[in-house]
Amino acid sequence: MKRCTRCGIEKPEETFQMQPSRGCRYAKCRECRTIEQREWRAKRKQNPPRKPETKTCKRCTMTKSISEFSPATPGYFHACCKACEVDIHREKRREQYRNDPTGHFYRAFINEDGIEVKRCSFCHAEKPISEFYINHDWVKGSRTSRFDGRCKECRKAIKKLIYANNPERYRAISRDWAHRHPDEHRAKYQRWNATNKEHLAQYRRKRRATHRERLLAYSRIYHSKETPEFRRRQYERSRDYRQEYSRINSDRMHATSRLWRQTFPEKLAEKESRRRARKRNAPRIEKIDRPAIIERDKWMCYLCGCICTSENVTLDHVIPLARGGSHTADNLRVACHSCNCRKGVRPPHDFLA
Repeated sequence: MKRCTRCGIEKPEETFQMQPSRGCRYAKCRECRTIEQREWRAKRKQNPPRKPETKTCKRCTMTKSISEFSPATPGYFHACCKACEVDIHREKRREQYRNDPTGHFYRAFINEDGIEVKRCSFCHAEKPISEFYINHDWVKGSRTSRFDGRCKECRKAIKKLIYANNPERYRAISRDWAHRHPDEHRAKYQRWNATNKEHLAQYRRKRRATHRERLLAYSRIYHSKETPEFRRRQYERSRDYRQEYSRINSDRMHATSRLWRQTFPEKLAEKESRRRARKRNAPRIEKIDRPAIIERDKWMCYLCGCICTSENVTLDHVIPLARGGSHTADNLRVACHSCNCRKGVRPPHDFLA
């Protein structure tokens, strides 16, 4: 137990803060010290200290203008001037170099494995020089390192923290730069979109899913203001653009279409089947999964019973489209190419008869 000199109450020693400089506990308990600090801050707030014109440096003992000292807490300045603080920092750096066994605390050096590495000045981790940005202000022959002091991860983390603490400021800076450099901003945006297509698509899908009702409301309001004349002009503008684009890029479009047909033959076959079903006015048309139907029938032709291969496998409508059949999975069966061609538009019982 210990008695507080301010409130005079005996309290456990754990309630008294330790005084590191003397190796013993303070004479006043934590609560009394907190109350005194609050009273001192309130008094300081009512009577703020006046800014002095000059101040004496604690290190060089020279009286200098107050502008030569860095500000500390509100109303106070550092004990040492700016020049002495720079010298103190340099001495600390020299002490770090002196205590480092490799002799290269922040400089690149070759480690035992023969790899050129560097120690980060922020996380103090030893990493390859590829993890550091190049310092473009480096002058050959100077003592400044050719690589940046902080590694890429630390710089990104610090930058994100700064942006998170000052979002409005950096948004304003970005908007101002974009307003003053519209062409560079547009080129930068296009480069980012070209290299981050998957990220952009994922962001748009997430945004549509999150704000679905709001986007639908905006769309309804926008389209409710459209007039028939406006829609006609929009259609003509879109049609003219497609025709002009096809005229200019005809070779490119033909090459792309040819490549798609060669790369996705199953999708091409399904596309042609749906087109024929629409031309025949089928009562029902649905999207077909061709590999699933082939696996369902185990690659066996339902007309002749032979096992089909990937070269001659086809899907045949049991009730032909010309006789009112639908384009659905229930009306499709696996058939070899020869049987499908010979069957034509006949029903299965007429073909097998």
